[in-house]
Amino acid sequence: MRISALSGMRLDEIGQLRIRDCSDHTFSVTRSKSAAGVRTIPIHSTLRPMIAKLMGKRDATAYLFPDFQDTGWDGNRTMALSKRFTYYRKKLGVHDKRPGARRSKVNFHSFRRWFATKAEDAGHRENVVADIMGHESEVGITFGLYSNAQLKRLKRACVESIKLPL
Repeated sequence: MRISALSGMRLDEIGQLRIRDCSDHTFSVTRSKSAAGVRTIPIHSTLRPMIAKLMGKRDATAYLFPDFQDTGWDGNRTMALSKRFTYYRKKLGVHDKRPGARRSKVNFHSFRRWFATKAEDAGHRENVVADIMGHESEVGITFGLYSNAQLKRLKRACVESIKLPL
């Protein structure tokens, strides 16, 4: 949950992270639902100790979260993550189920929506947030051709501006 809230990563992207994808204070998303989803994301400073502990001295090809088993023919590891989140959410009594709806509106994807909202509230450029979250971004000629802004620096500043509630 913390990783998604502080990086904007999708559930399946977190489930597919390997040790080698967590180096130089960045997450490398190598498999995503779109070409824009393949990207690097700065690791928020508050996540670094947790990520370092999870990595330990394990093999670079090992999954960051080794306990989650493949749940389908496509090697998808997200079902285990999703089920754990849903169990935890229900245990805490957190839900927003509307009359006539099958499911609660609170789901793991809520962390991505929260990240986007907090990044916008902090005044970050849409193209920077889109790059972090793995969305296509239409960058016009002004920023796309003439700007010399360092995307890596802008992405780090955006990620670091996100603060979890106390």
